[in-house]
Amino acid sequence: MIDADLYLVGIRKDTGEYEKGADSCQLCKKMIINAGIKEIIIRTEDEFRIQKNKHKRMDRK
Repeated sequence: MIDADLYLVGIRKDTGEYEKGADSCQLCKKMIINAGIKEIIIRTEDEFRIQKNKHKRMDRK
């Protein structure tokens, strides 16, 4: 998964609308870093926001 892109969409269960300001939780952020994912593309109602992963994967030796 190194240098992959992740598409993140949050949809509210009660209304079926897109979640404004959707983001991954702290645990998911750690997994994204460990997987070496390069960009997270987040969808809101009518736009896409791209977040670049600034952290480097720490490979075990």
